[in-house]
Amino acid sequence: MSSRLALLLRAVLLRLLRLTIAVGRGRAGLQWCGVVVRWLVANPWLRQRLLGQELALLHRFAVVVGTTAIAPAEAEQRHAQLLLLQPLLYRLVEQPSRAEVEPLFELVGEAQLQAALGRGQGVLLLHSHLLLVRTFWFWLRWQHADPGPTLWGWSKTRPAVERDDPAVRTVAGAAELATAREQLLAGGFVHVLADGYKGQHPLTLSYCGRERPFQTGFAELALLTGAAILPVAVTLTPQLRLRIQIGPALTPAPSSQPHAVRVAQLVEGYADWLQRIYRTQPYEMAPYHMRRHLELPHAVAAVRQ
Repeated sequence: MSSRLALLLRAVLLRLLRLTIAVGRGRAGLQWCGVVVRWLVANPWLRQRLLGQELALLHRFAVVVGTTAIAPAEAEQRHAQLLLLQPLLYRLVEQPSRAEVEPLFELVGEAQLQAALGRGQGVLLLHSHLLLVRTFWFWLRWQHADPGPTLWGWSKTRPAVERDDPAVRTVAGAAELATAREQLLAGGFVHVLADGYKGQHPLTLSYCGRERPFQTGFAELALLTGAAILPVAVTLTPQLRLRIQIGPALTPAPSSQPHAVRVAQLVEGYADWLQRIYRTQPYEMAPYHMRRHLELPHAVAAVRQ
C-alpha cells in the first residue's frame, strides 16, 4: 500500500471514529472507538498498512533504549491504538462538560502533589514528550487550578523563522523565566518539557544508547526559588482512561555542595524517571521524539546504559 493511500485510509478511519464519538455522546462513543481500534491493531497486516512507518520507528527506538518490560507485538498494538485515539481523546477532553471529562482521568501520586503544594513555594512540573502530555492542562482546569506558564506554549504561536531564531528565543526565554519565577514564588505551577534537546547549558549524559543532552534550566529555576520538583506523565490505560502519574519529588544535593553538583543531581533524577518510561512504556512517546533520540551520537561510555 502506498504512503498516500495509507494516509487516506487513516483520514477516513479517524473521521468515522470522530462520528462514533459524536453519536455515542462522549465517553460511550470513545468505548466503541476503542473496540474498533483494538480490532484493527490486533491484525498485523492492518496494523502495518495503517502505521507501518511509525511502528518501525518504535521498534528501532525500543531496541536502542533497551526496552525489555513489554513484548514487541504488544508495544506495537499499544502504540498504534494510541496514535489512532490521540486526536479523539484531545477532542473529548476539550469539551466543556465536566461530567464527561472528569471520569476520563485517574490520578496516581496525589499525596506527592498535595505535599508539594503544601510547602507553599510553588511546584515545578517536569513533563516529557508523551503523546498525551497536553491533557494534563485540562485536568488542572477541572481542578480549578491555574495551569501556569509554559515556554512551548509561546513557541506554538510563532512562525518558524521567528521561533528558531536564537536571539528571539533568548529574549522570549528571559521573559518566560521571569514569569515562571513570579508564579513559583506565589505558590503556583510552572511546567517544563524537561526532555527537550535545546538549551543554553545542557548536561550531556551517556544515556539509553546515545550521548543525550538534558536541559538544566528547570534545575536552576528550582534552586533559585526553592520550588518542589515533580516529574509527571500522562498515559493511556487499557480501559481508555488517562492516567496521570505524579512521580516522587526530586531532591537536590545539600546546599553545602557546589552549585554544579546540585544541578546535576536534579537533572540525573529526572533522567532516571524518563528512562523508566523509555524502557517500560516506549509506545507512549511521540514519534518525533523517538526519531530525535535515534539521531543523537552513539553513547561512548557505559553510564546509564
